[in-house]
Amino acid sequence: MRSYCDSHLKTKKTSFEAVTLRKLILIGLWSAAVNLNGFAQKAPDFTFTDTKGVEWSLYDQLGQNKVVILDFFFVDCVPCQTLTPAVESIYNDFGTGQEHLIVFGISDRDINEKVLEFEDLYGVTYPTCGLEGGGDTITSYYSIGFPFIGWPTYAVVCHDTSIIWNLPRNEGLPELRAAADSCVSVTAGILSDFSKRVPIYPNPADQYIYVSSEVDHTVELFSSDGRLQKSVWFDHQMEAMKLFIGDLPAGLYYIIDHQNGNKEYSPLIISR
Repeated sequence: MRSYCDSHLKTKKTSFEAVTLRKLILIGLWSAAVNLNGFAQKAPDFTFTDTKGVEWSLYDQLGQNKVVILDFFFVDCVPCQTLTPAVESIYNDFGTGQEHLIVFGISDRDINEKVLEFEDLYGVTYPTCGLEGGGDTITSYYSIGFPFIGWPTYAVVCHDTSIIWNLPRNEGLPELRAAADSCVSVTAGILSDFSKRVPIYPNPADQYIYVSSEVDHTVELFSSDGRLQKSVWFDHQMEAMKLFIGDLPAGLYYIIDHQNGNKEYSPLIISR
């Protein structure tokens, strides 16, 4: 029996390295499979301030190649209390936010004092927020596009901003762990090809990115399905090369920088 707390809130492919392209296709297939099952959409960005006063942004974490678990909870929710140690276990097993996964705990009704007591009582070490940190705003914002059928509500945001929503609340949260592991595996596999990173900023970006180089070079921008979106040659005498991206949809992209016969790679998140 699943238990939860009820609430009223209700182009042509290019020929860059085959292994990289296969991994890009894997992301596309994963996202497509999830969409066919009705679980995934695009997660909107948000920021919050946790109970320790630290500000966090969803897209900033995705831009650092992290998968994000969203834990919508409240302090007096008994299933939340029961399942929180399993969330903490997943967080610890995936590197306590230092590797490819982080957890955001979000309460839409508790003040920080109560959330801090909850953290102490249930051993929570991942970032959490209450009313003062914007938990109510985030929950209301997400409720526009995603159904809240009870608390806790769990979701996994993959690094391409796709979201697997309303994962089951079974003992030990095996489905949540499996979804997180799938996203993390794809992220880690792609990043293994990025041993030489393109120096680009900002990332995430909105209208423009800037690319630094000491030699003349060509920059190619690919969508996550491996399709070339832009290809621009830059003169190294320019202090910083500026590339317009304001005409592209928000999402995950990849930069390949060609310099003297070598290639450097970097993921890029376009967010708005």
